[in-house]
Amino acid sequence: MKVKIIKLKSYSHIKKWVSWLNDKDVTKFSEQRFTKHTESSQKKFIKKN
Repeated sequence: MKVKIIKLKSYSHIKKWVSWLNDKDVTKFSEQRFTKHTESSQKKFIKKN
């Protein structure tokens, strides 16, 4: 598996990002597994950080 890190400059990849964050196999060892991620929640995260 390849991992690519990109700087978020816009919301163009947000659908893929949300899908990845909600993937049980990807997040099974992460605290993120307890959170339901949405496009809206991730836009707020981007603005905050």
